[in-house]
Amino acid sequence: MRAGKYSFKELFVNRYIDQLIVPEIQRDYVWQEDQLLSFFSSIAEEFCKFQDACIPEINVDIQSDSGALLQKDFEDFFRKRNFSANIGFIYAYSDEQYQGRYFLIDGQQRITSLYLLLLILASRCGQEGTFTKHYCRAGHPLLDYRVRDATSYFLGAIVQLVLENPEVEIEDQAWYLDAYSEDASIRTMLNNLKSISSWLDSAELSEAEFFEYVQNLTEFWYFDTNISAQGENLYIYLNARGEQVQSNENLKAELLSHIATDSQKNDWGKKWEQWQDLFWKHRKLGARQRSLNADKGFNGFIFCVAALKQYLLRDRQYIASEKRRDRQTSLSVLSSILDLNDIEKYVKALEFLDHHRAEFEALYDYSDWIEKCLKELWSLWNLDSTDWFIDHHRPEVFSSETNRMVLAWGVLHSVVASLDRGVGLECLYRNLRPFYLRFHNNVRAAQQVKDSVENLLGEGFVTSDELHEEYQRENWLRAIDDTEKRRQAESIIWEIEDHPLNLDGSDVGAINITHLVTFDADLSLDKLNSIKNAFFQCFPGSSSSNKELQSLLLRIPDQGCH
Repeated sequence: MRAGKYSFKELFVNRYIDQLIVPEIQRDYVWQEDQLLSFFSSIAEEFCKFQDACIPEINVDIQSDSGALLQKDFEDFFRKRNFSANIGFIYAYSDEQYQGRYFLIDGQQRITSLYLLLLILASRCGQEGTFTKHYCRAGHPLLDYRVRDATSYFLGAIVQLVLENPEVEIEDQAWYLDAYSEDASIRTMLNNLKSISSWLDSAELSEAEFFEYVQNLTEFWYFDTNISAQGENLYIYLNARGEQVQSNENLKAELLSHIATDSQKNDWGKKWEQWQDLFWKHRKLGARQRSLNADKGFNGFIFCVAALKQYLLRDRQYIASEKRRDRQTSLSVLSSILDLNDIEKYVKALEFLDHHRAEFEALYDYSDWIEKCLKELWSLWNLDSTDWFIDHHRPEVFSSETNRMVLAWGVLHSVVASLDRGVGLECLYRNLRPFYLRFHNNVRAAQQVKDSVENLLGEGFVTSDELHEEYQRENWLRAIDDTEKRRQAESIIWEIEDHPLNLDGSDVGAINITHLVTFDADLSLDKLNSIKNAFFQCFPGSSSSNKELQSLLLRIPDQGCH
């Protein structure tokens, strides 16, 4: 089955799929009532808009059969394009040994919930035949929740029962065992069947039309890994991380449950989908292999900004004192720290950096570092190998994590604070440079991010240490009155610093340029440019891996080679 956008029905009637299986090592069906109803309510909101849609008329003669048919086709297209309910991403793999069977990697909570919803709706509105035709085969459901034999058997047994009577007492059936009440997935299915019926009783929906809408206009992006070995590896990897794959979806449901009105929930739900789209567009940045999953980057981002907010509040409540194998923090911790407004402001920061980058780059002769900086940033989230809640007060122990915090927290906090204070575009981007250099210099002082941003926005210097090259560089640039000349000079400085032998200052004293340049009154634009040209002529393509050469460069000032 090809990757692409599908409706719920299209997934089940696809000619390649004989059965959709939730395999043994997948996690249980665990969606509780608040998650379930928040999910359904967001779909119902779209359904109501679908019903109330004002459809523009096209210029055809609707009195003729062909014109009427064309208008109807346009209405169907318009509604589907503008009022579908998108539920995110679904991942599965297939195996040549099991032709027609597709094994879910991610999405079982949503797929199972929709399957149960359609089951109840079909029974309540006389669509038993339709449900049996599209979602069953030979009397058995096309969805097999095979985390255990009991779970698989239970789902197979209840479909025909519920189709015949949506209010059937399943626990009273002769085949129902006491042990089923101890099965997590079975217990959740039982509870959710009752919750669905109660929700439909109060929702005041046209259930027959809602049944058609859920089938045909509830859509998702489907990805099939195609090769079984890859699929299994990805599957095992994702499940080894607990709720990592769906943590942003679970957090979404949790945060939306605190929103007062359905209208506001719908608005925030749409924003969340837009945020997911942003991470989908950037999912390949920094990834070591082809990335199918935008959730991974979004999850990493959410953990990052939650830890950042905790840091900015000087709160140590959820700091991890030692490295954790799964690197994850629970949903309850995330929801206690973050709200939707928090996530939105940091997403807006990323959108700003994307949308205005070209405008900033046009001001300078050289500004390649901006693209590289943003790629590094997205890479941290897409690779998702950072425990953002590790104790940042111990950089000597957690060097990799705290170094990544310097970049991610520095950029995010700097942009958000700059936007809040109305800082100009050029200054906003320039203020990212110190965190980019510190990241490459392996600076691990994450606890200094807040003060560094405050220094930049207050005094214009990231540090007040006059002996530090960060101060000396900015102090020299500030003395240039002509804006264009200052930009020319800064472009040259950036180009020198970004040379591979200079950018990685981790083993050469955490400096990037003052081993070549002295920022004093004798330094002119022409002299700076001459230093750059001479250096690049001597070392046109040297790699930063040459540590002996880097150490030698540190002694250049002592030889008077300025």
